[in-house]
Amino acid sequence: MNKQIFCNYYQDNDPERRKEILYCIQTNLDLDFIEKINVFISNDERNAKLNQSPEEDLLSLHNSHKLNFIHIPSRLRFSDIVNYCSNNLEPTYIGIFINLDIFLENSLDWKNVETFFKKSPSHKSPSHQKKSRKIFLSLRHNFLEEEWDKASIEADKKSWKEGDFTDCYAFESNFLKDFINEKLDFRFSSTPGSDALLTGIFNKHYQVFSLGKKYKIFHYDIAAKKNYKKKIFFQTKDISVVKRLKEWVSVPSNQNWEAYLSTGECPKVQYVYSNKENLLIKSIYLKCKIFYIVILFRIMNIINSFRSKYLETKVK
Repeated sequence: MNKQIFCNYYQDNDPERRKEILYCIQTNLDLDFIEKINVFISNDERNAKLNQSPEEDLLSLHNSHKLNFIHIPSRLRFSDIVNYCSNNLEPTYIGIFINLDIFLENSLDWKNVETFFKKSPSHKSPSHQKKSRKIFLSLRHNFLEEEWDKASIEADKKSWKEGDFTDCYAFESNFLKDFINEKLDFRFSSTPGSDALLTGIFNKHYQVFSLGKKYKIFHYDIAAKKNYKKKIFFQTKDISVVKRLKEWVSVPSNQNWEAYLSTGECPKVQYVYSNKENLLIKSIYLKCKIFYIVILFRIMNIINSFRSKYLETKVK
């Protein structure tokens, strides 16, 4: 089966961060087993200050003939991917949805990834819902991790074990109808918790595996960490993700995956906020944080507007 990557693209203002992102896309383009990279470009992520369009950024890369540009009105939602696949692709592919700063390992495991989807028999969950299909997550390995600070490395190792972040989803074509009917129209890019929410939605209908040790992906994120404090206030959040905290799911990475494949039993998952008290506290905290960021962003815009008018008056 042919293998296709799905991701978004935007032009980062930081030249170093932009180089990292383009490096990841180029590395994925150079993979022989990847037939196509479907790139979603949204109108509200275009940077008018740069001399060339997002498409021109990518068309200058080697193997750019593999690129397929899909224009969407606003930031990427997983519903955009589902709608595109359902309406435009024949059900004969393996889809790989990745974050923009991720590249796949050039390995035989990835090259033959379709064998994973052929292995396991179906299994009935305790609710007697038959899960006849499966997907897997890949937790990231950090590229050039030696340039990270020790605290960040340790935090990432802990998150890796608990499975509380996901940078890659691999799925067999032709999404299940019940999954398509879920509410998938939440922003994925720069929205904390969106990966946990998507994992939770997948878990309702699929057997969910976490196979980052076998199907390796690499995370290239050095420049963004250096400028984290500058950027955090200007990331657009999607509060609908916070409203669905009870659906957030993580998949612990240290499980006997081969046993699940041989028996058909569903892997274990962990609801991130199963305790009602913790759920309420976390929900209030995140909503207040988002409210604070939005207000700060608006204040900064007002200040910049007054500053621009002042400079215009001074020039006249």
